[in-house]
Amino acid sequence: MSTGDAAVGASLILLALVTLYLAMIVLRKYRRGANSYLWWGAGIFLGFVTIIQEAFIYFGYWSQPLIQSYIFMVALLVGFLSIGSVNLLRSEWVRGTWLGYITLMSIATAYFSFTTPVSRDVVVGGVILGAFPLNDIISSTLVTAPAATAVIALALYSTWRTRKPGTLFIAAGGIVISIAGTLFVLRSFPATLYYAEFAGIILLFLGFIDFPSRHTLPAAASAAAAGHGRGRN
Repeated sequence: MSTGDAAVGASLILLALVTLYLAMIVLRKYRRGANSYLWWGAGIFLGFVTIIQEAFIYFGYWSQPLIQSYIFMVALLVGFLSIGSVNLLRSEWVRGTWLGYITLMSIATAYFSFTTPVSRDVVVGGVILGAFPLNDIISSTLVTAPAATAVIALALYSTWRTRKPGTLFIAAGGIVISIAGTLFVLRSFPATLYYAEFAGIILLFLGFIDFPSRHTLPAAASAAAAGHGRGRN
């Protein structure tokens, strides 16, 4: 292994440890009674787990359970973050419906992730960049696309209503995490994926620390979300 490869590997371990520390900080806030922080902390903790998995793969370790669990956890990570954000709304119907949707789609993702073989061709230069099986792409997208949209939309709406720019960090973090794997530059510098993921987690963390609680989130947001939900029945 070259000096450059060793440096990237060491950076991955450092990024994983920092992400774990951030997860612990967010989870401590849950102990004060804010349920959203439990989901956000769990999501960031899964970010730590996926970075550790990426490190194993970067150092040359490969197994079907490893890559299959990675696919599942990446989707679950975004799902957890979205549950934390939606949990701020006062509407129990909206919160319950969203939790049910993410749960069902996560079960589907788990099924396809652990029953579909994955080719080693998905790894390019030690980084997970290749095309996954179609079943995995469809099932995980049904979790990640709506979940990322919910995180970003609620953060932007809260920023507009409360004039608290800190929540823009959540929107920015959600965008970075969502598009990190599609960046063209990754083909030339694959390790950029890891730093993009970490940047997204840092942005989310900064936003979650300052995100308004359910009691301070404008009632209009809850009413709008509830009305939207009723309109779909």
